[in-house]
Amino acid sequence: MNRHRPEDLVDLARYPLDAPESPAYRDPLCEGRARHGGGGRGHGSRGRGAAAPGLRTFIAALQEVPALHPYADPLGSLDIIVFAAGQQPGWHFDNADFVTTLMIRPAGVASAMDKALILFGPPVDAAAFARYFEETHRPLLDRLPHLGAVEAPWVTGAVTGDLAVHLLVELGFASEQALQDGLNSDAGQKMARDHPSFASGGVTILLSSSAPIPAAGNDE
Repeated sequence: MNRHRPEDLVDLARYPLDAPESPAYRDPLCEGRARHGGGGRGHGSRGRGAAAPGLRTFIAALQEVPALHPYADPLGSLDIIVFAAGQQPGWHFDNADFVTTLMIRPAGVASAMDKALILFGPPVDAAAFARYFEETHRPLLDRLPHLGAVEAPWVTGAVTGDLAVHLLVELGFASEQALQDGLNSDAGQKMARDHPSFASGGVTILLSSSAPIPAAGNDE
């Protein structure tokens, strides 16, 4: 069984989860309860390894339950998630060994998407840019109406040319109309007005479509 020690997961000097009797223990506990709205709420994934006892004690206190117990079920690491039409997984992190996707209905034309490509130039302060984007700007993207997919890869280099791009944000929509409605919405305008707050390297917005383009001379 793959066990983790508390010190492998948490900075115990700052968050003394191994000393529940200390005053400093109460600070992250109270902060966690405030963020999650008290006990009995939360979502988690089951992993193959059991959490360390000190960490289990803290999570139990956070949820205001008497105790938490590790799974003994060998299938406890198996998660089955079902998405209906139009649904998609939110941003998350896990340590799954593998994922199997089963398509139980034929795919339609959902793969053809209209996109807004937002290119951010190299900022003056890369660390401040990353922090602002993740904490403040990224949540604005998720509020865009009709948004079907979002990708935000950090650009690590260029093979040819001198185009200086630090971050590329791709906003995918099911149609050109959905894209226009999303960008022209109140949420879209708020997103655009937020660019000068952190994009010191400049911003370029491009529009694209992955729909098939008929070949020249093809009348079909």
